[in-house]
Amino acid sequence: MIPKETEAEIIRLFHAEKWPISTIAGQLGVHHTTVQRVLQQTGLERKAVAPRPSMADPFVPFIVELTKYFTLWPGDVIWMGTDGASPDIKHGDVVEIDITGIGTLRNRFVREAR
Repeated sequence: MIPKETEAEIIRLFHAEKWPISTIAGQLGVHHTTVQRVLQQTGLERKAVAPRPSMADPFVPFIVELTKYFTLWPGDVIWMGTDGASPDIKHGDVVEIDITGIGTLRNRFVREAR
């Protein structure tokens, strides 16, 4: 249980000062779920937080469809093609993905045994 003064301060900071929940929690030294609980008890609607966009968002429908037929594992590369002409991947080819600041992922393409 937190003091009524702290509850009042949470409500003021959130509604009047427009502080985010995490900032209020840090400033007042309470857990973020405590701040959420106090705000829910006020009966006022809580604003929805929009999810962050991802570079993968445009590909989600394709990936969802693909996973109906295949299991994807960490490190799997989905060959989506390019804007220009692109050679077909052959057994033994190495596919490299270089991401600045992260590194290079190299995978050797291996044809499944039949």
